[in-house]
Amino acid sequence: MGFNVSLDASGKKRLMFFETDEQGIAMKVYQGVMLAVEIFVLAIKMNITWTLAIIQFFFPPEPKNVQGEIILVCIIIIIIITSLYVPTEGLVAYPKLGITGAGHGMGREMALRFSKLGGVVVCVDINPAGNKETVDMVYQGVMVAVEIFILAIKMNITWTLAIIQFFFPPEPKNVQGEIILITGAGHGMGREMALRFGKLGGVVVCVDINPAGNKETVDMVKGQEGKAHAYQCDVTDRNAINELADKIRREIGDVTMLVNNAGIMPCKPLLQTSDTEIRTVFEVNVLAQLWLIQAFLPHMMETNHGHIVAMSSMAGVVGLRNLVPYCGTKYAVRGLMEALHEELREDKRDFSGIKLTTVCPYIVDTGLCKNPKIKYPSLMKILSPQEAADSIVDAVRRNYHEITIPSSLYYINQICRTMPRAVPLHLKDFLDSGLEAH
Repeated sequence: MGFNVSLDASGKKRLMFFETDEQGIAMKVYQGVMLAVEIFVLAIKMNITWTLAIIQFFFPPEPKNVQGEIILVCIIIIIIITSLYVPTEGLVAYPKLGITGAGHGMGREMALRFSKLGGVVVCVDINPAGNKETVDMVYQGVMVAVEIFILAIKMNITWTLAIIQFFFPPEPKNVQGEIILITGAGHGMGREMALRFGKLGGVVVCVDINPAGNKETVDMVKGQEGKAHAYQCDVTDRNAINELADKIRREIGDVTMLVNNAGIMPCKPLLQTSDTEIRTVFEVNVLAQLWLIQAFLPHMMETNHGHIVAMSSMAGVVGLRNLVPYCGTKYAVRGLMEALHEELREDKRDFSGIKLTTVCPYIVDTGLCKNPKIKYPSLMKILSPQEAADSIVDAVRRNYHEITIPSSLYYINQICRTMPRAVPLHLKDFLDSGLEAH
């Protein structure tokens, strides 16, 4: 059923109802289906193109104008050398070749080259050790080619899935009943994430060094019919973290989702930053994350279930002035998460149920950014904690490995990394955004 507003003869407005055009609806559905099909076809085309490009990278085509001559010369030389040992008609009928003196020198090199052309090489030499070495080298060459082809197929599949996922993101997972520990929950993004996870049915464990702000967050979660608990902890104290972990296990249960959100950001030139400030920023931003992971990861490994979220920053992707120690900590967070991912992935046990998400926000108005500088607000606006939390919770529920906020920065950074170093520097100068010292 549809409607429109029209004027009658007296000038009064009339609300007219009418049956919706069923053919029009069908056409829209058809167009939507065709769009999905075209996107899938595009993914396949890009997939094939990437595969061919990868194969061509390792096996570049021979120059067309001399290809025949090169092969012909090789065949003539080989026929001359092996004429006494292999019948000439055999070379024409079968891709097999016998090479004498194949254990070293020119014979070995010919064996290697002919094998690359797809021939079956029979190596003959009076020296069995050298001959075996040649055979092993030929075999290794063949196996390398096979492994490169398999690598190309894997990369091809990965690219296809990534393209499809870009247009059709995975469904958000259910977090109801998950015990979700969030550090720095007393304000800013930590509070906003607590509210969102609580609304989704998670049991939120709010941890902060500030008990007043933390209690306020818990009250807000409970005010929207959510479940939340408050714990005070100095995350720079490893013993306090271990005691906290034991207490949470006794009173609530095992943490299944860990959100390492707590962080500080001294903003001043490096030479004006004290030793204490440098040490503290690394303790809060890096060491605390490691200690919390060590406290809660073992149970996740026992059950093959869990999710660890680490708060990095775009300052962990590109260096920014006035933030040298801070950038160092955020690069470290990305590194430790990448290494942890590999440690779990390469373990012989199955830890596929443990997910990791690294978050790289740009400038979020949490109170840490005292003097932000934005040249083009329409391109690089300051985000609110609410906007950032929406993106983070969505990424966690979709099991994304790494995100930037805003998301466009992820693709910009990936492209810039493939270019000469001066290109991203020009882009940074153009955007001219960051933080002034305070």
